[in-house]
Parts: sequence; structure tokens; C-alpha cells
Amino acid sequence: RVHGDSTWHPARLPPLGSMAAARTPARVVLDAHPKALRSKEARVLMNACLAFFSERMRAKDPLADVIRDPVVDFPSGVFLFRLLEALTGTSAGDYNENAQSDRGKLENVAKFCRKINEIGVRAVGDGFWTSDGIAAGNALECWSLMVALALHFGCDRELARGSFLPIVEQHFRENETVAWKQQTRKFILVPE
Repeated sequence: RVHGDSTWHPARLPPLGSMAAARTPARVVLDAHPKALRSKEARVLMNACLAFFSERMRAKDPLADVIRDPVVDFPSGVFLFRLLEALTGTSAGDYNENAQSDRGKLENVAKFCRKINEIGVRAVGDGFWTSDGIAAGNALECWSLMVALALHFGCDRELARGSFLPIVEQHFRENETVAWKQQTRKFILVPE
């Protein structure tokens, strides 16, 4: 799997079953199951992470806006920098607080990703992210980042081991737009 990319490289895929399918270059696309983000387990996990973030952000600034949904609030990068400053207690560096364009948002998120890489925040479980995916509001990447930040900075709320999102995994042959194989599986966000 290419780190942070929702498309897996064929060299890193498990065997595809038939010899013909194994010879055909393929890509695998992961997407959150339509009902995944509304499940009870997902809500419990998100609420625990966001309560931890809110507590830290409000401790720094009692009037601070807080993160309500990572898929909505992470893409501009502004909340990410504010969160990082609250979690670390130090300045997170320069960023564009008024980013409106896709390019401005992507630059913010790319700076943020470089910053957390320097700090040592790493994806856990099946998690992954890229600046492009976060800026685009990719649910799996935003949730992966949310959980990694909570775990890295010592979230004091119970994050249930083995927490996951159901995802749809689609296998495509080269130059085809219709998946030849589709399955639902668990996307582990909090390792056992």
C-alpha cells in the first residue's frame, strides 16, 4: 500500500485468486461504507476523540471554536494547526488562517502533515493519510488522522481497542471503471 493513498499498488496486494486476474495490473480503492460514519461504534470513537480535542483547545482559549467533524473541519488545515498548538502548547508555525482556495487549503494541510511528521505522529491500525486526501475531505484519511493525533497525544478517554469502520474495498483491472470484485471489510482505527 502506498502510504496515505487510498489506491493500493498491485505489487502490495494479496493474491487476487485466479492466474488471469493476478497477471492483470489492478488497483484497489477503499471507501467508507455509506452507513459507517453513523454507526454507534463510530460515533463513540469520534465523540471520545473530539471531547479530548475540545478540552485541550478550550484550555488554551476558552472561546475557541472546536472541531465538530474531522471530515468537515480538517480540510482547510486551520483547525488542524489550532489543534496542534493546543496539544503541544507551542506555536505550530505559519499557516493561512483565511485559506479559501483549494490551493491555499492544500498548502495548509501539507505544512501540517510535514509538522506532525517531524513530531513523530504516525498512522495506527489500517490508518493512512496524505495532504491531498485530507484537503479533499476523504473520510478514511480524516478519521485516521483524528485517531492518530488522539493516541499520540495521550487521549485520556477510552478508545476501544479494535475500533473500526466498515469499508467497501473495490478491485479494478487496469483502465476499467467498473469493479470486478467488491467486498466489505473492517478498517481498523484503534489497534488491538
